[in-house]
Amino acid sequence: MTKIRNFLFISLFVPFISYAQFNYHSNVENLHTNVLKLNGNTKQLKVALLNEPNGLYYWLLAYNDFLQYHFGNNFISNETLSEKLDNYYEELKHFEKDSPYYNFCITELCLYKAFTYIEAGSYYSAGKNLIRANKLIEKNKSKYPRFFLNIRHELVQMSIDYWLIKHIPFLFKEEKEKGENRLRGLIKRYTQRESLNAAFNSEANLLVLFVSSRILDDKSLIEQLILGFPCEWKFSGSLEALASSQFLPASKSNLKKNILQHAINNGYNAVCNKLNLSLGIVYLNELNDSCLTCFTEFKQKQNSKRDLLFANLKLSWYYYMQQAFDSVQILVEESKSKKAITNNDLQAAYEFKNVDNWDSEIIKARVLFDGGFHEQALEVLLSKQVLLKNKNSVQYIELMYRLARIYHEIEDFEKALSSYLKVIESKTESQFYYSAYSAYYVGQIHEFYNDCDMAMKYYKKCINLDSPIYRESIHRKAFNRIENCIR
Repeated sequence: MTKIRNFLFISLFVPFISYAQFNYHSNVENLHTNVLKLNGNTKQLKVALLNEPNGLYYWLLAYNDFLQYHFGNNFISNETLSEKLDNYYEELKHFEKDSPYYNFCITELCLYKAFTYIEAGSYYSAGKNLIRANKLIEKNKSKYPRFFLNIRHELVQMSIDYWLIKHIPFLFKEEKEKGENRLRGLIKRYTQRESLNAAFNSEANLLVLFVSSRILDDKSLIEQLILGFPCEWKFSGSLEALASSQFLPASKSNLKKNILQHAINNGYNAVCNKLNLSLGIVYLNELNDSCLTCFTEFKQKQNSKRDLLFANLKLSWYYYMQQAFDSVQILVEESKSKKAITNNDLQAAYEFKNVDNWDSEIIKARVLFDGGFHEQALEVLLSKQVLLKNKNSVQYIELMYRLARIYHEIEDFEKALSSYLKVIESKTESQFYYSAYSAYYVGQIHEFYNDCDMAMKYYKKCINLDSPIYRESIHRKAFNRIENCIR
């Protein structure tokens, strides 16, 4: 939902123009493109859009603030963004309400507000805005069926509905399957649209990528979509580069690196500092010392506090593998005073709590695995396994978990099961997430072999195992897989 596409145009009063067309002034198109490239300038927006009808001015200001908060270098706090969105929303109420553009614009603000509330943990307020957006989407679809922008909001609406249904265990079984099929059909329809201008095309591609990844969790579809996009899309802007690096599977590490290097060489990291962090992670996963430069630059230029804990974690892993333990300790101490803001930060905070249990070889295998270098990671772990004599040590339990993940990924299921079971038997679930995840993956392997009884046994075991982090997500996944077995 973060990469939501926004289209507005001003030919409202020309009756013979179809609502399926995109017509807005060239100066507005240029501003739209600049906002999407994170180059939006508030003063330029105010001068150029002040006399535009139907709230285009307030929509584009909101769009710019929303993108800057999540991806740009301009510091906007969560509280400031929420306040601005509320102000824009109130101003939009003064515009002509009987038009598809007004409804579309108000819907956008509701979605921006909902996502902001979700990040802040205000789910009741988020829900109210989603309900309001849903009503507006239905109104536009019913009253203005030829308005092409409806398909964009229909995709957002269907994605939210499908996500909610999918995460209610044992309910709406038929609706889940139908919802997935409808969602895939809408993605196909959306990707086969007529060619639009550069900003419109990029927004559409970003949206289908986000839905395919965050809602459908379909890695093959993500790869198919990205590889099917024209080269100029992949190399056209900071958000496109960021999406490619985030959504492409680990096996496409070289492509990720090329896209990110191209973006940074073109200066996109000047408006999107996250590109430095993303490239640093790619370098770290291939054990390339260049990661140090990327992580350092990210930390120096990050105006907000988002992902700083996560950057410290990645940087500390690099130093740990270099045996530079003094540098690791400095980062550990520095991180104690930092607040976890993003999910990445929460992961980092958990990892730092267990710094006494780190092992350089296991960290090395872990980052290699994350980069898709499974054979190299396996070699590192097998060598380490020979050296570990204490089968009850924390390092040994993590080593078995990392081994299991590699065997699972390369489809050596017999060895994967053996390693997962050793982790489950370790009784370390109160301190680490390895046991709960191992039980889930064992269930997944049995389900692959169509042994639903055994699969359900381990999914239920996963639910009964504690986890100091990721508890909600792994238990929810297990509930969903149990339902799949019953069906």
